[in-house]
Amino acid sequence: MNSVAKRLKADVFNVALGDKSGTIALNVWATHSDSSIFDEVGRADILEHRDVPMRRFGELVTSFARPSLMKIDVQGAELMVLRGMGERLKEIDCLIVETSLIATVHDGPEFAEVVGFMNNAGFVLFDIVAVNRRPLDLALAQMDAVFVPETSPLRRDHRWTV
Repeated sequence: MNSVAKRLKADVFNVALGDKSGTIALNVWATHSDSSIFDEVGRADILEHRDVPMRRFGELVTSFARPSLMKIDVQGAELMVLRGMGERLKEIDCLIVETSLIATVHDGPEFAEVVGFMNNAGFVLFDIVAVNRRPLDLALAQMDAVFVPETSPLRRDHRWTV
């Protein structure tokens, strides 16, 4: 990650994002991308439990260029991260949130909860850019939902056709 960040002139913050500052226990999976602070529904191949620092977005990132794009992929902690954005959320021009239609972690939000939060924050669903089906039964389980501010220039033209 550090070599990619250096090439892109980016900063790396080795912390969990959340709605408060402190420390939180992370369940580390063999497939690290599945690691979560929440317990999995069903069988879980957890390698270890690791305490990691947790920070609010605004504590870490004090400024960024616009237009801005943010991607949240946090295995059930979507609402924690969004709440932790506070007023900084209004500075995001486009937000991609991996969200579940079937929560596979205990206490993880589902799509309707994320949409409700985003609507209350002044954002609307703009697009769906990826979907994942669970191997159990091929049910649609996750998707990358794209949200933009209700007043975004991307929504300026409401016509169906020319």
